[in-house]
Amino acid sequence: MSKPCTLIAFVMALFALSLSAIVLAADGEYRVAFAPVAQLERRLDELGREGYGCVALARPEPGSNVPGVAVILARTTSGSLPAHRVIIGGREDMKGPLTKNGADGFRVCGLVLDEEPPNPRDVAVMVRTSDAAWQYDVEVLLRYKDSMARLNAIGKDGFAPVAAAPIDNNRIPEQRNWMVIAERSTSGGPAREVAVRSDPGPTGLARNLNDSGKQGFHLDLTWKEGADYVAMLSRQAGTSAPHAYVVDGDPSNGAHSLPRLALGDFPYLSRRLFVMDDGVKASNEMVEEALPTIDRNGVVQSGSRVALDQVGDHLTRNRGYQVAYARVSRDKGGKSVLSVLMAKRD
Repeated sequence: MSKPCTLIAFVMALFALSLSAIVLAADGEYRVAFAPVAQLERRLDELGREGYGCVALARPEPGSNVPGVAVILARTTSGSLPAHRVIIGGREDMKGPLTKNGADGFRVCGLVLDEEPPNPRDVAVMVRTSDAAWQYDVEVLLRYKDSMARLNAIGKDGFAPVAAAPIDNNRIPEQRNWMVIAERSTSGGPAREVAVRSDPGPTGLARNLNDSGKQGFHLDLTWKEGADYVAMLSRQAGTSAPHAYVVDGDPSNGAHSLPRLALGDFPYLSRRLFVMDDGVKASNEMVEEALPTIDRNGVVQSGSRVALDQVGDHLTRNRGYQVAYARVSRDKGGKSVLSVLMAKRD
């Protein structure tokens, strides 16, 4: 895959965007669903009847072959109970179901590439918590110049990129192309311009982010491809208020020591790299928990509901914190581990 200086790629803005679809209860109660795709919607429906709605999908680390999809949910204050839809598709068959369910009030919460057997496939989770309706478009980034032109064209019509995941078109995870979901309200949205920057290190990434920030671009989405850290920024047409960012590749005490609003968490050498909004003072915490085992037949180990509820309880302990970024990986023993970066504005 070609990587120009300004790389065109987009991912879900977990903190800025997904939580706008959910009005959290005051006590910030969380739950986690982790299941094979065939069982996922049923599990989400169960949690929806308890008042929990999707706020984030945990992005699998490239090549980790996590045998299911991990979804983070929060209890809502909505007058009606949240409902969910799980959409399975690829480059040709994702737009139709998203558009149909969007018209019925379902909004995209996240998108991941699920690599459980027998074949990898892209999975989107949608949630309905209100009567609002949404429109969707899908772009596969095969030729970046052409894709950028199309994404900016629909941006002028009010569409904003809200989720993305790799498609299964290369055995080498770092060389897969990405599929982007763009969203707008049926009532329309403001026109926007898009800029995407990347760099393999924290110093260069911070410089590139702040170069764009001086022009009024705000960071929407972050992700990692191979050795490169990638960020998508946007600004509403005609606006130019400056914005600043910090990238820390060696925090002294992990997420707990970060003084600004954390937006992303990535592996960096033997450490971690955090991206922060320098304009927002915040407290940040990291919750890391092992997920239940799912065997090769898609069967979740007994007692998984209790284990997952305990993970949700550990997230809930951080009162007033919201999910900023989530990912799932495999540890050295082969167990799936959920990492959730949480933030609270000071």
